[in-house]
Amino acid sequence: MEVIIAEHSGFCFGVKKAMRTVENLIGKKQKASTLGPIIHNSQVVEKLKRSG
Repeated sequence: MEVIIAEHSGFCFGVKKAMRTVENLIGKKQKASTLGPIIHNSQVVEKLKRSG
């Protein structure tokens, strides 16, 4: 079986922006809170939790 990944695959603009914001806060050792998961991807959410 061959898996073909689209040329333009990945997160949408809003998720990319949210991830940049959270990663910047983590880099500055600042805290952040959300009313739910920042994105609907449990692996990424867990990685962010472990990062800070």
